[in-house]
Amino acid sequence: MTASSDTKCDPYFLPTVQYLSRPLAPLVSVTTLLPAPDFPSTILAYHVLTSDQLDNLARHYHQVWPPVPGTFCYPLFIPAWVGTPEEGQVDVATKRRRFGHFIGLRGCESPADDADYNRYSGDMLEEMEREWQSALLAEDNDDLILKEKRGRY
Repeated sequence: MTASSDTKCDPYFLPTVQYLSRPLAPLVSVTTLLPAPDFPSTILAYHVLTSDQLDNLARHYHQVWPPVPGTFCYPLFIPAWVGTPEEGQVDVATKRRRFGHFIGLRGCESPADDADYNRYSGDMLEEMEREWQSALLAEDNDDLILKEKRGRY
């Protein structure tokens, strides 16, 4: 081997190192206004989070079951695993993907076959639909009352 072939590296090496070195801006808790101690500082640190660290992050950012007031104060909420009967059965890859989605990383959306996500989001969508229909009915009722009042004068 020559000296020139020893120094040649894979063309994807440098871009990969640059990508994994990208810094992540930490989220702050809505209650303490502090970032979580385990919040990853880079993409690489995100990819090596342990199961316990991901559990602690979920707790810090109120992504637990049952939901607490802080759960819905973030731009996104994720299907909780902390506090559920299935807590011990959720693998680290699923936890990492859900947390990545929570902090806004691309490619971390829940797959269509994630039963917990579909159950949780389905309930939420049904509740939103009921509230929407209720608001529409109230608006129609208000319009009728206004028409009646205008007809009297």
